[in-house]
Amino acid sequence: IKLCDAAHQLIPDSQPATGRPLFVTRKDAPDKRLINEAEIIDICRQELGDLEIFSFSGKTLADQIRLFHEAPFIIGPIGQGLANIIFSSQSLLLTLMPGKFESSPYHTGHTVDLALTCGNEAVAIYNEQEEISRGNWSFPPDTFRAQLKTIIQHSKAGQKLKANT
Repeated sequence: IKLCDAAHQLIPDSQPATGRPLFVTRKDAPDKRLINEAEIIDICRQELGDLEIFSFSGKTLADQIRLFHEAPFIIGPIGQGLANIIFSSQSLLLTLMPGKFESSPYHTGHTVDLALTCGNEAVAIYNEQEEISRGNWSFPPDTFRAQLKTIIQHSKAGQKLKANT
């Protein structure tokens, strides 16, 4: 909680979760890239509307803080980039995970726990395929769309988003 409080002191005076949804790309990451990321991003745009694609390249810490603070939805494949959820509150973090919940080495949910600790909603969804540890992977588009629609329908962030459209 102290980490969240310290991060929130860096936040500008803008209102939380009032910006565009944010997709955190791993396109330039050394591993764990989402092979069909472009297709998943298209689905996000269809279901969420205007979407900001976030890459660390060229972003200052101030840029990162502002974008994460203002994003009502933060979506992305598992990875370090999602740790910026500490700059958010009243947002929803959707972490895409390879593998199956029962057998995944990633199911510790560190990003989910961090998001919840900082006053956000959070959920991790799995592609339900055999996992390739630290390898590149994909998420079935139809499965992703169905899960995203359910999350929008049942989350506070999703209700807020629907009210603003």
